[in-house]
Amino acid sequence: MGLMKATRRAFTLLELMVVIALMAILGAGLGIVLTRGGGVPLQAAETTLARIFQAARAQAALQQTEARVIIADTPEDGDRHLRFAGIIFRDADDPNLWRAANNGVRLPDGIRFRPTDSDAAGGSMQIEFPLAQATAEGDGTRWFYFAYDARGRMLTPGFVALAHGRMEAGELIFADTPGGGFMAAATGALIFDTQ
Repeated sequence: MGLMKATRRAFTLLELMVVIALMAILGAGLGIVLTRGGGVPLQAAETTLARIFQAARAQAALQQTEARVIIADTPEDGDRHLRFAGIIFRDADDPNLWRAANNGVRLPDGIRFRPTDSDAAGGSMQIEFPLAQATAEGDGTRWFYFAYDARGRMLTPGFVALAHGRMEAGELIFADTPGGGFMAAATGALIFDTQ
């Protein structure tokens, strides 16, 4: 009887990062599907948007580049205005171009991102979204954004506010009821108010 040599193969760091990023993206998609039915719309919106932020952070780490959560600032399109969000990341070959990580999601009916109560978002940009191919910033729809660096840290930390709101005769009207949201910390963590 000969001795059999035992061999072990370990996963590389890159393989583990890819698996974790895919799990985060799939988990965000599953969470979005599950939060669409029933429940309190504001809590569902918080969960949906938090999962988008988590998926953007994972995308930044996976692609090793800046990734952004973008939120539509389109008063002319009442259905998308302040309730449609997506994820984009810088192109690896040309840092002046952006690629889409998803096709975007809508927050539940009646809930909107509230930039006046948020820390002015991270900034604003203009770009077409969803993107069919790598696209430069500068033309297209206006978006608020929050950005993550290649290590998953928030480049634009601040409070992400949500509130009950509706479009009425082309104007966005926010309800006087309390809103919700979370803090996007510089570390990349999301901190919720549990009160």
